Amino acid sequence: MKIDKSSRHSKIAGNFGETLRRFGISVKTRTRISGTENEGLYVKPTDIDKVKNACIHFACEPYFGIVVDRANKIDAILVSMDNLIKINGIGKTHFNIKVKVNEGFMEKYMKIHDGLIIRFEYKEFSKN
Repeated sequence: MKIDKSSRHSKIAGNFGETLRRFGISVKTRTRISGTENEGLYVKPTDIDKVKNACIHFACEPYFGIVVDRANKIDAILVSMDNLIKINGIGKTHFNIKVKVNEGFMEKYMKIHDGLIIRFEYKEFSKN
């Protein structure tokens, strides 16, 4: 069977291939109990350095996976290190990133083009 390809097929396929990149992902997970659902978490300078160094070694882009387990929902955020810093900033004294996870910040994460948010919502059923 012959497949007709346009004269631009190679260019289109090449562009597509270049958009597929490797990611170095460091995952941070926290469980939040009632009353602390919107408390964020810290990414320490050592964590930042580790993901940067690994990404240099493996020629990939540094990303963070942030997973927050809270009452009746679990949020999973995948975001580039650059965008995580743009959204949250870096502390002036300890040089860490305080990752904020309240609804206002969740909306900011949703607006970035290279991120992903997955939210699992659930409810408990009685055993009756």
